[in-house]
Amino acid sequence: MTVDIKQLPYRLGDLENAQTMWFTLTNRCNIHCKYCFNYLTHDNEDMSPEMAVSILDYFSFKHNNRKKLHLIFFGGEPTINHTALTAMLDYIRDTNLWCQPHVMTNGIMHESILERLIEAKTYFQISFDGFEDNLRVSKTGCASIVTEHTVNTIKRVAASNLAVHLRSTIHAGNVNSLCDIVTFAAENKVRSVAFAPICEFGEVIVNGVKQASPEEYVEQLEKAIVLAKKRNVILDVRERKYFKTDVVNDKVEIPLVWLPDGNLAMTITYASSKIEAAKTIIIGKFDLKAKNIILYQPLIDEMNINFSRNLKANCANCPIVSRCKGLMCVTPYTTDTYIKERDYYFCEISRRMFGKLQANANLR
Repeated sequence: MTVDIKQLPYRLGDLENAQTMWFTLTNRCNIHCKYCFNYLTHDNEDMSPEMAVSILDYFSFKHNNRKKLHLIFFGGEPTINHTALTAMLDYIRDTNLWCQPHVMTNGIMHESILERLIEAKTYFQISFDGFEDNLRVSKTGCASIVTEHTVNTIKRVAASNLAVHLRSTIHAGNVNSLCDIVTFAAENKVRSVAFAPICEFGEVIVNGVKQASPEEYVEQLEKAIVLAKKRNVILDVRERKYFKTDVVNDKVEIPLVWLPDGNLAMTITYASSKIEAAKTIIIGKFDLKAKNIILYQPLIDEMNINFSRNLKANCANCPIVSRCKGLMCVTPYTTDTYIKERDYYFCEISRRMFGKLQANANLR
């Protein structure tokens, strides 16, 4: 089977045009989220400052400031690896690299690191799941300490007039809190909010965390959309973009995700290459000695074939396939790990949400 990559709805392994890169600075974390998908390894792996800066330098030279790069610091909790983080911020400052740093954080960090990120005008995505049935706990099992620290971080960043984006992981225990989270955002100068239903994977299975039903989730999301419009909060709803006239021609950039040891992945599913299943997502590596990237093109070609085959097998009768284009399941499709009992849940939510938006233009 051959695939015309021009017909694919995404760009994968496109080093020349890459604008977004994720740096998994560590797989360590300072709290325990009972729904975390990165529980599979307990190895403490940190990306070295040399590795982080060398990768950044490679793309700085390659782009020569032709495009603005978006650098996303990820983990684990990325702020734990402060040596690599500060080395990258120093490089950006000293070279005047045209880029926008982002940090995806739980908000639990040393004050000096927080102030350094603020000084660098970093965009913050902070995990905040509301105040009810909170599954984000400290290493000693206390949820209130984590919530208090996270709220203080949100307020400090917002007071600096920097972009704050909340990412709320939704499960059966907090699905009724969506409007409360929007209200919290409005009252604390938070620019935008995104809700992400849990996947039956990782710690979700280990800890018996239950998903909200698609019906209940969409019902609460609809209420949150109405409230967000009233409170002037941007609510990131995937299905809204399906109504754009150019959606058919859009190509999604599959980001370059750098793991701590310099391996290159096409998704954030695993924070370590030492996990056996991570082999399915690794598409290359950075050669630190040669200061160059080695792409595994045969694997990328295989991923494109997998996607096309799974799209045809699973999406042929979907009423929104011309809008979604299979991207809802891009990771399980490309890696050929699609499990209907697990992944169909997200398709069902998307179809229901699209129907709501289609029926009520005021929600868009």
